[in-house]
Amino acid sequence: TVHHRNPFGWAELRYIESAEDSKRLNSLEGPAIIIATDGMVEAGRILHHIRHTAADPRNTILAVGYMAEGTLGRRIVERARTVRVFGDEIPLRARVEEIRALSGHADYEELHRFAARLDQNRLRTIFLVHGEAEVQREFREFLLSRGAAEVEIMKRGERFRLT
Repeated sequence: TVHHRNPFGWAELRYIESAEDSKRLNSLEGPAIIIATDGMVEAGRILHHIRHTAADPRNTILAVGYMAEGTLGRRIVERARTVRVFGDEIPLRARVEEIRALSGHADYEELHRFAARLDQNRLRTIFLVHGEAEVQREFREFLLSRGAAEVEIMKRGERFRLT
């Protein structure tokens, strides 16, 4: 068995490794905190937890980080009346809270610092391939205002030949 460091210091913290043990969490009685992750609530064990907890108003779903358009995570943070999980429509009655301060993504300044460290004699074009359209447009203008030679916003499925 793998030893996992307890980042919270709670004596009661148990790290669940197997899918079967994770599924057993759905039958817990009494208060519990289940920390589960998968980017934007799109796959993995978190779907089982959402399916079994979203309809109960005694529960809270805490979203940490950014949830992209079109994802289950976004529908949850936008407090949709129902969410589709494994083909079933589940009423979203759980409380929904967000912590937006934590993200795995770099911000404008961090991305600009990264690009600025590249060989500017060889860097001809920056391609933006991730993010929502409005943010991409704003980031493109930001990079151009900071001296980027060319910034292209790519469309889904679009190809570009590098020469």
